[in-house]
Amino acid sequence: MSNYFIEKIQVEGGFLDGLDLQLESGLNSIIGARGTGKSTLVELVRYCLGVKGHTLESDSRAQNHAKSVLKDGQITLSLTDGVTKTTISRSVDSPAEMLPSHIRAPLIFSQTEVETIGLLSSGRMKLLDGFLDNLSENDSRETSSIATIRSYSAEMHSINAELSEYEDKLLKLPGVEALLKELEPKEKEISGISDQAAEKTAVLQELTAKYTTNYNEQVYVDKFYASGKLLETSLSELVAQSALEVFPNVADGNDILLSVKEKRSSAIDLIVKALATMQEVDKESETILSSIKERQAVINIDGQKLRVEIEALKAGAGEIVRKGQNLRKEKAMYDSIKEIIIDLKAKLVTIRRARNEVLDSLEHLRSERTRLRVRVAEEMSARLAPQIRIIVEEASRLDEYTDVLMGALKGSGIQYKDLAPAIAEAMPPRELLNYIETSDVEGFITQVPISKDRASKVINSLRFSLDEIATVLLSDDVSFELLDGTDYKDFSELSTGQRCTVILPIILDHTDSILVIDQPEDHIDNAFIVDTLISAILRRSGDGQVIVTTHNANVPVLGDAKQVVYLGSDGSRGFILGSGPLNSPKIVQAISSVMEGGEAAFGRRAEFYADAL
Repeated sequence: MSNYFIEKIQVEGGFLDGLDLQLESGLNSIIGARGTGKSTLVELVRYCLGVKGHTLESDSRAQNHAKSVLKDGQITLSLTDGVTKTTISRSVDSPAEMLPSHIRAPLIFSQTEVETIGLLSSGRMKLLDGFLDNLSENDSRETSSIATIRSYSAEMHSINAELSEYEDKLLKLPGVEALLKELEPKEKEISGISDQAAEKTAVLQELTAKYTTNYNEQVYVDKFYASGKLLETSLSELVAQSALEVFPNVADGNDILLSVKEKRSSAIDLIVKALATMQEVDKESETILSSIKERQAVINIDGQKLRVEIEALKAGAGEIVRKGQNLRKEKAMYDSIKEIIIDLKAKLVTIRRARNEVLDSLEHLRSERTRLRVRVAEEMSARLAPQIRIIVEEASRLDEYTDVLMGALKGSGIQYKDLAPAIAEAMPPRELLNYIETSDVEGFITQVPISKDRASKVINSLRFSLDEIATVLLSDDVSFELLDGTDYKDFSELSTGQRCTVILPIILDHTDSILVIDQPEDHIDNAFIVDTLISAILRRSGDGQVIVTTHNANVPVLGDAKQVVYLGSDGSRGFILGSGPLNSPKIVQAISSVMEGGEAAFGRRAEFYADAL
């Protein structure tokens, strides 16, 4: 990915109307009195490129600021790597254009964001992740893995529901087997029934089969007949409607209307013919249905007659036979359910194995991302040592995991507000997943000391959130620390100035990105500006563009700015008073007057330092 830089900024309309600003690769310093549009320029660049603020609040504030000063105008940026140029424009009502994939989005920081970004875990992580290559590819693979896992989980949930239904049905099998065992002696007693009774029974069985076949035909023809009657009704309505419609008389010589009328008449004739055909079909269907019903009636009469004869021959044996037949049919059905259950369980094992392989891949992706974060943190700590230290704690944030558990347990009747954090602390999601899928209550209570009854309820409640539990992210945490005397202090314990002391060198360490920073010197002293901030800027020399708005002369002078832009304002509009390299007379004069308090003040300080030395 080539190092692009912003070559030109042009503004039409709004507070900076007519601005046409040329920038260079390297350090660009925007100077000027307060109210001349320095911060406005930063927010317009952010708005044009669609770069999000580092918090929801700062993003909203930045958007509102940019729109209010741009009004009905337009901001245009020209970016180049020295060979290829890309132009991006945006007005108030237009969405941001997508940056080409080969151009890395700039890192843009308002004064407030520099002070506060490190207070948020997400902000610290975002700064660190900015140093990782191919992070978007890793995120894309992670998203794909999660989608696959959730698909597998949905399939497993469906199979488990089906299994539960079949297993509930199978609970009746022992009762059927017991009834069959009781029936065996009675069946042996009637085994000596005459061949005639046996023959009649065989005929009855054949009739039963014919009855079933005939019944299925009747159901089919009945549905066919009903749908035909519905279609016939629709055609009748069409015919009736067409009879009511009046087509205008066709004047002589109007061949087109005459043709249309003839075609319409032909169409109506076709509908009438179709209706007549459907009526014939319905009559034939009704005849067939009547024939089937007559045949069914004959089969019923024959069957009833045979049953009476068999009853007479068997003297009550028929009931035993029928009962035995019904019980064996029921047992056969349960035996087939056993086979289905075996197949479903085998399928469940296969899907779970495939899902676990994707889970392994997901964990590897996340571990690899953590490994890269740790490596970057160690490299940065070495560069910024000893003042600044960056530490990555792997999978230490349980917020999202706890939220998933609370959501799953909510409404279950379980007191979950204390229990969910306890489960999250006690075991990782993968271990919990295993306890849930194997219904291992004993194993669960070794990790979370609650009653078996309560643990069983928890496991059953969590079954409906397997996909979320399986894919939930235990986020890494990043801490920034500053050496204060002999001890390191956590970022949350630092003053505003100390926080800026930590954040600015980290921001400036992003050598592969364009950096746009608004007044980084606020809240920090000149010693830090010279010792740390300027050193970080000089260390970037040749690696990427830095655009800094500043009131401090040390930034452009000691930072060896390639371009200095001097802004002015008449109160209603900001404009360029001068721009050029650091050593140009106009810029030297601007720095002396605006940033050093004028030539007299500059000379007085020079005398003071000479005397002190």
